[in-house]
Amino acid sequence: MTDLFRLLFQIFMIYVAFWSMRNIHFTPDDNRYPNQLATLRVLIAIALGYLVSTFFIGAALLILGQ
Repeated sequence: MTDLFRLLFQIFMIYVAFWSMRNIHFTPDDNRYPNQLATLRVLIAIALGYLVSTFFIGAALLILGQ
């Protein structure tokens, strides 16, 4: 697979992970540090999106035999 496709797929999966966490409130009662919570949400989305995209790219490579 081309590196451009991998990059675009990883960015797409990071966006999907971030979109799926938009309604999750990490601390509904304590909102003293909203910037840190937003940063945490972005970092979790990056990690989860990268992990999921790596899984799907690896599975596709195994299925296609490349």
